[in-house]
Amino acid sequence: MDSDECLPSFLISPQCTYPGAFMRIPLVPSIPALLLVCAFATPGQAAVSISSDDGLVMNFGLDVQAQETMANAKSSTGGDYDIIDARPGLSDQMDIQNRRARFFTYGTYDANWKYFLGFLNDHADNEGASTSSASSGRNTQLYKAYIERDLPSDALVSTLHAGLDYPFYNIAIQGDPNWLFCNQRATGTLSNIREEGLRYKLSGSKFTWGVDVMDSLAEKPAGSAAQRAGLFYSSRLEFYPLPGKKPAYKESYAGAPGTSLMVAADVGYDDHDLGLYNGAVGTPAGSLYRTNSLGYGFESIYHMDGLTALGEFRQLNTTANSLNTPSNPTLRNRAQIFLIQAGYTIPVAGIGIEPAVRFTKMNYGLATAIASNYDETTQSLPSGANNNVFGLSGGDADSGLTGRQIDAGVNFYFVKHMIEMQVDYSYWDAAYGQAKANILRVQEQIAF
Repeated sequence: MDSDECLPSFLISPQCTYPGAFMRIPLVPSIPALLLVCAFATPGQAAVSISSDDGLVMNFGLDVQAQETMANAKSSTGGDYDIIDARPGLSDQMDIQNRRARFFTYGTYDANWKYFLGFLNDHADNEGASTSSASSGRNTQLYKAYIERDLPSDALVSTLHAGLDYPFYNIAIQGDPNWLFCNQRATGTLSNIREEGLRYKLSGSKFTWGVDVMDSLAEKPAGSAAQRAGLFYSSRLEFYPLPGKKPAYKESYAGAPGTSLMVAADVGYDDHDLGLYNGAVGTPAGSLYRTNSLGYGFESIYHMDGLTALGEFRQLNTTANSLNTPSNPTLRNRAQIFLIQAGYTIPVAGIGIEPAVRFTKMNYGLATAIASNYDETTQSLPSGANNNVFGLSGGDADSGLTGRQIDAGVNFYFVKHMIEMQVDYSYWDAAYGQAKANILRVQEQIAF
């Protein structure tokens, strides 16, 4: 019996129905040959793969998420609030955007060398379509570009990694087609970073440990030219106590059979991040600051067949010292986020249906009682024009700020996470004032 015969149809990848669907051809400088392979790719396949006789393998993939959003929100004073444009007023009747639009190539050479090159255009048209590509957010940018080398040794594998990537730290910051909800976990707003850097990772059958050294979170302004900017350092340890193969990191396993448990802890430190704080507490516009941020978190993911559950706690401590003469006040802030979420996938008529729920408690400024609007960045220590240590540049449209949020929804898996649809409802209530939000999101995804 084929092993796939025991699985629901939505867990089985589409089969090749034509010769050469996963053809392996010599890597030659032939654009027509490459286009021919891509043209015959069936949606939902793991990847289109090409290989050469000397061991070079090249795969092609994409991640596209179309999202529709309807929202009704109130400000701290009870007035209408537009969560899309982050300002007083009514949200559009419906916001339609490409939440993700990513294309990438990745592969291996001689088993131990790996590479990845990808481009993205996320949130395209999230403020409405326009004839101007610049104003409608259709500009493509570099997503990831790295190379890594595995160094196996008995039961352990060391990995050296260099290039543009997310750190092995605070995994919620990474846009992932395996998310349980349309919207990102709120913990992804704390130390949101994707930069050039170096990594060392050590892996065994029951653990993975890594260390990253990367560029800091902000570009140094001209007024800080006499200062030496620092770096971002992070480390993460994942432990897998249950027997069996170490699982891939996923917020949802879409009903895949098996049982696994991951517990993790990580820490990140952003050293001497030089930037501006415009209009922060007690500071005039153009104030120069040197910021140090220490973040850490604890996380656990449990999977048992149709059930996937995740719990996470994360904190970010930040101190910003003035570089102006005379000196402006020193700014300090402590942010905390706690969340728990779970989903259960039920096979129905050949597809997977997964009800899901999440509770999040957020406090972005423990030093001060803040009456925040939804999507507002007015905090005891807000992010400046050139300083993104909070990951809240322009607000976070996926979650509210200080307060509580409940997300509930249902996912439809037509082919694993490769072809799926998500329907989510979010309710956020501010800890102070009258601010609140009701948001309905629908998202369609193809990812392979």
